[in-house]
Amino acid sequence: MRMALELDQLIDYLTEEEWHFTMTFPERDLVVRLPSHRYRSHLTDRSEITLIVRLDPKIPYVQIYAPNVFSIDGAACPDAAVRACLEFGWRARPVQVAMDDRDHELRMYIDIPVFDGTVTKEQVTASVHRLAAMIDEFAPIFEQACSTGEIDWSRFGEQDSELDTMELADMMDRVGGVEGLRALLRTSGFGEGGSKGKRTSRHTREGGA
Repeated sequence: MRMALELDQLIDYLTEEEWHFTMTFPERDLVVRLPSHRYRSHLTDRSEITLIVRLDPKIPYVQIYAPNVFSIDGAACPDAAVRACLEFGWRARPVQVAMDDRDHELRMYIDIPVFDGTVTKEQVTASVHRLAAMIDEFAPIFEQACSTGEIDWSRFGEQDSELDTMELADMMDRVGGVEGLRALLRTSGFGEGGSKGKRTSRHTREGGA
C-alpha cells in the first residue's frame, strides 16, 4: 500500500520551521536537535534534545522519538527511576516510554498514524514540540528519582487526587511491582495506550505505593 505522506513532505515541514536537521543513510531518518532548558544529554553533556523523525513504509506511522534520552544504568535508585517513567507515561500523553533491557536505555516517542490519510505540518511540528517539552520537564524529576528515590511532580501538571494514587498502587500490584514495570517498558512501552489517560501521585518515594 502506498502511503499518502512522502519523505519530501516531512523535509519540507522541518525546513519551513527553520529547524536544523540532518538525514541518516541508508535509513533516511531525519535527525532534529532542539535546545533544552533543564535536560542535559547523558551521552554528550549538551543542553539539547535529539529527536528522530522517521517515515517507515512498512508501518503506517510517522515515528518521532528520542533515542537513549535517559538511562537508569548506574542509578542509585533504579526502581524509583522506572516508576517515574511509568508515572510520566500516564501524565505526558501522547508521549510513550520504552526501555532496552540490554543497556537500560530509555526512549520516548510519539507515533502519528498515517494509513490512507495525510499528516499535516501542524501535526508533525506539534508532536516534535510536545515530545521535546515533555522530556525537558521530566529531566529534573527523573534525575531526582535516580539519585534519591523521590519522585516529585509538584512542577509537572495538576494536583492529583487520592483516587489517582490508589489507581497507581492497584496497577503496580497487577503488573507485579517494579519488575513488572520493567517488563512493561521493555515489551511495548508505556504511555497513552496502556495508561487509559490516568495520572499518578504527585509526590512519591521509592518503595512506597
